[in-house]
Amino acid sequence: MGNQATGAFKCPRCGATTIGNFDNCPECGLSLHVGCPECGQEWRYWEADYAFCPKCGTRIETRIEQEQTVR
Repeated sequence: MGNQATGAFKCPRCGATTIGNFDNCPECGLSLHVGCPECGQEWRYWEADYAFCPKCGTRIETRIEQEQTVR
């Protein structure tokens, strides 16, 4: 995951425009990091929209799916 994007993109939760070097959305606070719960591999939200971890193959829930499970 060598892509070090710094351009503008939209937060997956609130839709606010943010930039690639932020760790969290400045509007809603959502972490812009995604991680595999099985092996710990991490990547940033805008680098890839994986359904499965590229390292171990575990299904990756989207941040929105995770929040709905907690509620």
